[in-house]
Amino acid sequence: MVEVKKDFQDSVLEVLSFYEEMSWERIIMDFEEDFLKEHADFNKETLENILLSLSKKKLINVRINENGEKLYKKPFPKKSLWRKIRECLRI
Repeated sequence: MVEVKKDFQDSVLEVLSFYEEMSWERIIMDFEEDFLKEHADFNKETLENILLSLSKKKLINVRINENGEKLYKKPFPKKSLWRKIRECLRI
């Protein structure tokens, strides 16, 4: 069961975008058809639990829009200190 949950979490993280926020409906629509056929027990409740878990781990950001709908987005990866130093030295 833990391995299946990890598989679901990895798949959700693959679907989420760095650039635009996604609702849960859009997340489900972006899954590969083979994944959904393979995991017929995957439903809205499972997805919401995974998104809540990822949010608590700070792997995704959650925002509520003006309609009360939750939108999810992966935070853009931070630059390492070494990369910031290299960029400054190039100038």
